[in-house]
Amino acid sequence: MKFMRNRIISNTIWLLSERIISIAGLFLVTSAVAKYIGPANFGKVNTAILYFSVLQAFVFWGSDTIGVKLISKFPMNGVNFLRSFALFKVISFFLTSVLVILYFYFEYDRLTFIFSLAVGISTFFVIIDYFNTFNEATLRSHINVIANVIGLSISFGIRYLIVEMKLSPEYLSIPIVAQGLIPFVIRFCVFKKNNKSHSFFYKPKFKLIKYGISSGFGLVISTVSVMVYLNVGRVLLSKFDSMFALGIYSVAIALGTSWSFVNSAIIASLTPMLYGSKKETSYEIASFLSMILILVGGSYFILFLVLGRYVITHLYGEVYSQVYSISLILIPVTILSSLGVVAARYIISQGGYKFEAKKSLITAIFTIFISWLLIMKYGIYGAAWGALLCEMLSLTVINYFYNKAEIFKIHLNIFNIPKNITVLKSALKTQSLK
Repeated sequence: MKFMRNRIISNTIWLLSERIISIAGLFLVTSAVAKYIGPANFGKVNTAILYFSVLQAFVFWGSDTIGVKLISKFPMNGVNFLRSFALFKVISFFLTSVLVILYFYFEYDRLTFIFSLAVGISTFFVIIDYFNTFNEATLRSHINVIANVIGLSISFGIRYLIVEMKLSPEYLSIPIVAQGLIPFVIRFCVFKKNNKSHSFFYKPKFKLIKYGISSGFGLVISTVSVMVYLNVGRVLLSKFDSMFALGIYSVAIALGTSWSFVNSAIIASLTPMLYGSKKETSYEIASFLSMILILVGGSYFILFLVLGRYVITHLYGEVYSQVYSISLILIPVTILSSLGVVAARYIISQGGYKFEAKKSLITAIFTIFISWLLIMKYGIYGAAWGALLCEMLSLTVINYFYNKAEIFKIHLNIFNIPKNITVLKSALKTQSLK
């Protein structure tokens, strides 16, 4: 079909197909696991994932964003950068992960420690998997999707067997590792097959590593700060409330963000064009993207409002009943977060690395303070309302200080539908495959 030959549309559809399978796993398998091991143990799994997510963001040092931008303009330089910077990521990961593992060993129980080891191993394969970034930048997301779907399917299958056979929760460490290992192996094999000129034993270019460290400094501050203010609620809940509360909140986050795969697919498909366009075009693409994300998020909110309570009761059980009301707060949080991603990528496309770093750091500090106050007073609901307040602040007030309120102008232009439709047609025409 001519429609499917368009690179943006086909890339988006591939990304959507992966997330649909992931969502199916969330409802059919993850819900069964959460129900089987209970909120407290489910909270332990998510604690390990949380800490290594922040670590992963730090170790990447913004290299994925830099890689996509470089490949969009200078393909060979971009690939060489990703391969060279892998050395920096590996060294950084080992130095920091040891500290995290020791922290879990001394501060948490045996089960949480085992989960932390499994998540650490899985994260390592994500860290060295620069093939994922390469495929995203070159609009070959079908490779990522196939690899991820196989990894997810095997991981979900193992999880299901553990629940059905009523095995010890410790065995959940096996699918956690598999979910990172399997996609990496598949992407590596495909990359080597399609790029035979690239030697396996690549000598890193320290000039490119130095470039990545200097260029990514602002990005890593921004990314880690974002990770902090997105997850500070979970950290504070585990410390000042209970693992039970964290388990409830983690399920609410999963359901409140489950629809965002649509937004992620659309953003990922248009980001290379955003980076490669002139300022005027980038401005219009950002407005168009924001409009689409609001429409998608609003539709999911209405759907969850009607069906959410039924889904939670039948899949998770009455013990997770609080998830419904918390999710209704977190869905708008996800909408704002997606709009924030668009704003951030627009700012980066204009070279605003320092602004992003400062903005994210300020937001993170504000979030820690506000979330602590609200969680101490309102518990789980305080965590949700804190996240909403901070996402709103990050998207609007702070962003509007960038370059004479450019983000504010983008937001004003969101519902200029005729103009946005023109942008869409132009984008599709530009990226059409012959």
